[in-house]
Amino acid sequence: INAEYGQSSGINAEYGGVKVEDTKIRIGRAFLAKVDEVSQKAAQKQAQQKRQLEQTIEERAEAKALRKRKKLEKADRKMALKASKTGKHTEHLDYLEPKVKGVNRARVHPEVELRSFFEDLLAKIKEVPRTGAFHKPVSAREIPDYYTVVSIPMDLQTMRNHCINNFYQSREDFLEHLEQIVKNSTIYNGKQSDYTKAAESMLDLAMAEFSRHEDKLQALEEKINPAANKSTQNQFNLILISSVDAMIKVSNSQAFHIPVNAKVAPDYYQVISTPMDLSTLRKNIEKNKYKSRSEFLKDVNLIFENSQQYNGAESLYTKKAEELLGRAKEILQNSDTTLYQYEVLLSCEESASTTLGVNSPKAPTLPTPGIIKGSPESVYSNRIEDEESDQMSESEQFNSSGQKNRYDSMGLEEGTGHTLFEDLMDSEDDSD
Repeated sequence: INAEYGQSSGINAEYGGVKVEDTKIRIGRAFLAKVDEVSQKAAQKQAQQKRQLEQTIEERAEAKALRKRKKLEKADRKMALKASKTGKHTEHLDYLEPKVKGVNRARVHPEVELRSFFEDLLAKIKEVPRTGAFHKPVSAREIPDYYTVVSIPMDLQTMRNHCINNFYQSREDFLEHLEQIVKNSTIYNGKQSDYTKAAESMLDLAMAEFSRHEDKLQALEEKINPAANKSTQNQFNLILISSVDAMIKVSNSQAFHIPVNAKVAPDYYQVISTPMDLSTLRKNIEKNKYKSRSEFLKDVNLIFENSQQYNGAESLYTKKAEELLGRAKEILQNSDTTLYQYEVLLSCEESASTTLGVNSPKAPTLPTPGIIKGSPESVYSNRIEDEESDQMSESEQFNSSGQKNRYDSMGLEEGTGHTLFEDLMDSEDDSD
């Protein structure tokens, strides 16, 4: 180790420094071992401090989580004890329960499933012999006048791109483009061309696949677009569903969206024998349970009655349930006339199905107008009765026992059924 001392190195001579050149120092092994030992101890001490710091952080996090868990458990016990003493459930804590997915939940979205079906169908169509000309767009270089003759070009590659973008929401949408390929080939190549015949074979294959999977495709289309189902029951259900959706949107109504959790309110199902909530209402609608507004409103009113029985008449929950009932009636009132017509048709359909059987029981009667007080049906029915009494005599109304029995089997009141259906048909013709 060479070092310079003195004035040349900036060190005052009074410190005893001397200038030494080419001096060698020998360091013993014991000294080097001591240096290594000190270094190792310092590294071990630093590592130990790091572990202690990490352990302290973990212990603090666990202690914090434990305190929070104990606090929640204490609050749950306190609430359960209060509910058992007063018989009133004061708060719903369903959000604390883990969300468990049901076994029978829908695995695939209907749009995805329908898109997958169309993609598989396009793959099969491409395997049809002599259809290569339709697999991709026509080249303007190879056929310069094609886009002059054909104004709406279409091909299988373009259709696949539409599938990926969920353009096809029904079989009609898919067939429209496939038929366009046939039409374009007929315009450019002629009806008797081999290209046109190959295009027609693609269309035949698609129609055969649609026919083979009719039920599945119909169900998917109805899930994607419920309004596509024009049946009376489905149209009636759509209005009821809109009523349920309106109730769900009522502020602070979450307590009635799903069934009461038995763990949160252990005594609820001992007090309430017929529970009801908005999710159950929706499931009943999807199962076509309701044939009239009175049946639907009976279950909506059950939500209010259950809350009144369990929480008390002055409870905020009961007042909110009463608000839900009023909201449902308001939505139904907006479609009063339409709903009444659907009820009549549904009752007639049910009457027809029951009278076809042997020794079938008497069909249910038509729903009575004026379910909601002040509805126009009550006035409408009175007007019909007045017209019948003025224009027809008793002998003309029932000129044969067979006609009277026919009215009875349909559940109609005497002297009102014929005019009711004439007016109903007239109203439908006017709407058409």
